[in-house]
Amino acid sequence: MSVGDLSERIAALPPEKRALLAKKLRQKLDRTRSQIRPQPRDTNLFPLSFGQERLWFVQELVPDSPLYNVCVAMRVNGFYDVPGLEQMISHILERHEILRTTFTSIDGQPMQVIHPPQPCKLPVVNLEHLPTEEREAEITRLIAEQAALPFDLKTGPLIRFLLIQPAHEEFVMVITANHIICDGLTMGFFIQELVTILIAYFQNQPSPLPPLPLQYADYAVWQRQWLQGEVLEEQLSYWRERLSGDLPVLDLPTDRPRPPVQTFRGDRCSLMLPRELSDRVKALAQAEGATLFTTLLAAFNILLHYYTRQGRSDRRHAGGQPPSVGAGATDRLLRQYPADAHRSERQSNLQRRAGPGAPDHPRRLCSPASAAGEAA
Repeated sequence: MSVGDLSERIAALPPEKRALLAKKLRQKLDRTRSQIRPQPRDTNLFPLSFGQERLWFVQELVPDSPLYNVCVAMRVNGFYDVPGLEQMISHILERHEILRTTFTSIDGQPMQVIHPPQPCKLPVVNLEHLPTEEREAEITRLIAEQAALPFDLKTGPLIRFLLIQPAHEEFVMVITANHIICDGLTMGFFIQELVTILIAYFQNQPSPLPPLPLQYADYAVWQRQWLQGEVLEEQLSYWRERLSGDLPVLDLPTDRPRPPVQTFRGDRCSLMLPRELSDRVKALAQAEGATLFTTLLAAFNILLHYYTRQGRSDRRHAGGQPPSVGAGATDRLLRQYPADAHRSERQSNLQRRAGPGAPDHPRRLCSPASAAGEAA
């Protein structure tokens, strides 16, 4: 059954049956969540999740690199209570053990070390002395500077804050963390909690945030216990078969040779599709019973084949996890065959046949954090 057929069948269900289906799906997720148990805190040493171990290994190779920094900035007007803000952030750091975690190696095995809560002290940079027209440029420079400062995974802390004051009762707060304790998505959860506490502050109310039933370390222990034996062998067998044979490198016609030493300098390019084209792509996906992602992936393969005339490719893209503070993003590897890309309809079908297995396995292998639910 195709994705389109399944969607149509669900849409055709009476409201009460759709509600029953949704309830059953929630129950299945709840059963998975219930497998994660809070671990005893008679020690502050815990194993890394598989995603954390990957990031730890990369950081060991390039220890002074800021490549895995996650940096965000938020501007707030009409409020400038630095001690109050420090208390709010201290409360969030106390709630989330992962934000108080460093990493060490014991007998060659990386371990995460949870530290007790400490009061947060915010460094402040006041820009009121600068001409108004120069302040925004200085804010941009300071944010870039924060993003470029590397972290030491062993000594920590692995999250830092900077308060920039461009004017009276106005500030820009810069939050930078290493990816091993936080990602772009979960950084948003941190900001959501801060905004929630801010609203309560203005209403003279205490923090409404409930206690967390699970912490990220609980999830890491569960993942290690889960991924072993038959489960591990199933995953390894799938990928051994999937990645058997030659793993070619795409010979893209670049305008300069690949450097002998990786520099990590790069950029991104955004493209806005016209509404008419976007609607046509969605219609094609629906007609083929494919997802929009699969259809765009097929188009990307056509482009790769046009430039390289090669027959297959192997690429990664990021997967993710539901609300949780921690290292949630995973790599998802897709093996594709651009040689067939000149047949667009066939390519969509091919993508659908080749694609679903690959996303399913990394999700199960590296990011079952959906089961963590409230884990943090």
